[in-house]
Amino acid sequence: MRKLFSFLVGIGIGATLGFALVAMFSPVSGAQFRANLRRHVANAAAEANKAQAAKRRELEIRLREIQKV
Repeated sequence: MRKLFSFLVGIGIGATLGFALVAMFSPVSGAQFRANLRRHVANAAAEANKAQAAKRRELEIRLREIQKV
């Protein structure tokens, strides 16, 4: 358990440091960087929602087929 916790803390520190470095050395202004980040997050969320809806439809169809048997 301790190794897992250390691993997760390391991942968190690495992600935070990586984000900070990207933000500091980004070739665009802070406002533009935040706008780009928001746009990418919104696009990722929209794609995730589409994938979730498609998987849900697929599973509902499979469930109906199983219930018929």
